Amino acid sequence: MKIGRSHLMAFISKDDGFTWSNGLLLDQRKDVSYPDGQQTAEGTIYITYDYKRRSDQKIYLTNFSEDDVMFGTSKTILEVYNRRMLISQGGAQ
Repeated sequence: MKIGRSHLMAFISKDDGFTWSNGLLLDQRKDVSYPDGQQTAEGTIYITYDYKRRSDQKIYLTNFSEDDVMFGTSKTILEVYNRRMLISQGGAQ
């Protein structure tokens, strides 16, 4: 899997990075950074990432499957978006 840079997207490669799937949009905002992910033995992929790291200091968590990336539709994007949870917020005072 790789993560896109302009917006947060996930891609899957089944051939060691020679080709990549269409992407699954995880977050459309520009100020996302530092994504990190893990995949469980059951196949669920969990991604954490920052949003507005220097001001709002929010950290989000979302999850999806390889099938969501490979065969996703606009409905899939909405479902993944709705799974997004704020798990930490600092924020400038």
